[in-house]
Amino acid sequence: MENRILRMLNTTSPHTAPALIHIFNCERIPGRHQRVLVLERGEPGKIGIKAGSAKDQQRRFEGCQLLQCVNALHLWGYVHCDIKPEHFLRFQGREWRLIDYESVECHNSEVMPKFTEAYVSPEVARAKLQNTPLKITCAADVWAMGLVMFELFSGEPLFSGEQELTLQKVAENPEAGMEE
Repeated sequence: MENRILRMLNTTSPHTAPALIHIFNCERIPGRHQRVLVLERGEPGKIGIKAGSAKDQQRRFEGCQLLQCVNALHLWGYVHCDIKPEHFLRFQGREWRLIDYESVECHNSEVMPKFTEAYVSPEVARAKLQNTPLKITCAADVWAMGLVMFELFSGEPLFSGEQELTLQKVAENPEAGMEE
């Protein structure tokens, strides 16, 4: 599914996903074929600029780019399910693009999505704790994007160190750790 999503985004929203250059099969373990996707080269960038810097305009521009990447996927009826800063790369030194589409699910499909605990939405955390699938919606990505945007504008993750959230805390009380 990852190559299909990349082809679709490359055609309709080329500035939101890395360009798919080539696909080939690889046999790393005898008898087991693995599909390999070759993408254009991107470079990891640091999301977040020290708060109060003179780069507010740049930060807003980059925030729009990040949101457009996720929105392009949502417009096609897909949910990324694992939005986090590490899944955005810089291309050509200026454009942010969303990567890692292996966790993508169709909107409203009943699944147990893959996720990164620090960016998990309350409904996904509850489903994981109860070990029950849920109807995944764009809300899971919206929650995670809120956390990514906070990090972009503050230079720090919202939940870190002693405030780090656990699945239990998020599932029981989405505002946990936000007392300050």
